[in-house]
Amino acid sequence: MESKKIIQRIPAHYVEDDYFQIMLGYQHFMALLDNKSFKYADWPNMELINTYIDDKRKDKFPYSNIPIHKQRILFQKYIMVNQILSFERQYLLFSNKSLKYYFALKDGNDALLISSTPKINADKHKEIFMTHNELAELLKFKERQFILDGDEWCNGLQLREQNELLEFYKINLLKRLKSLNPDDILIDAINMIDKIPESYVTSFTPCLLIHGSKNGELSFLKISFKTNDGYMYTVSIDEIELPKYSLLQAKMMPNAIYINSKEPKISKILNPNIPSTEIEKAKKLVLAKKK
Repeated sequence: MESKKIIQRIPAHYVEDDYFQIMLGYQHFMALLDNKSFKYADWPNMELINTYIDDKRKDKFPYSNIPIHKQRILFQKYIMVNQILSFERQYLLFSNKSLKYYFALKDGNDALLISSTPKINADKHKEIFMTHNELAELLKFKERQFILDGDEWCNGLQLREQNELLEFYKINLLKRLKSLNPDDILIDAINMIDKIPESYVTSFTPCLLIHGSKNGELSFLKISFKTNDGYMYTVSIDEIELPKYSLLQAKMMPNAIYINSKEPKISKILNPNIPSTEIEKAKKLVLAKKK
């Protein structure tokens, strides 16, 4: 099923030749990445990343003096952050509520930002057999690689060795027999097991693997795998689509929702740390750039 797209028009005073400024909102945590690295990350167990702060291009735009503020949307509080995005480049945004794909195009002096929920390409599903070493190579640390494993971000996953899986199998057996007396002969028998039975399969939770190329491309895969003995794995790979669009496509998308960006309204109640003079300064710059 085609995901619904939102196409947001961003006015000229937030737009330059190759890039533009956008405010993105989230409630609890968020990560924004391109083909190179995280542009922004406010994520559990991660150090805060915000490349906008050190990006000198921001100084051309209104509200760059207020890079972060809080806003109420439909009775819920959001953290709003300024970010600078480039045209015709792929971006992924992960938050506690959603996964979004962004692709922007320049339209005259304005910008069009296309956002959608990425979908799996059913025609490219693969289920293959891989050795331990082949799968370890796929998941190992690489530059420009991002893996979301559960709620944790990493650049690579270390695959468990075969002897570790055997030990986990024994531990699971002991858990099932936890009512046994520690001197029971069955416990000794479990400790002597040297091979996992063929009927026992270890399944791993799916992970998301994103890889960025030097030419600006992003590939996005959902990978799950299972094994009996730790030597051979059944690996399921789904490709998640990150399409690029032309300006004509952006203007004629069926069922797309088209919206115009609104100027921020920064509440002093929600943002007591932001001086009124800074808010007025940003508003005046908007008026100056509109002339």
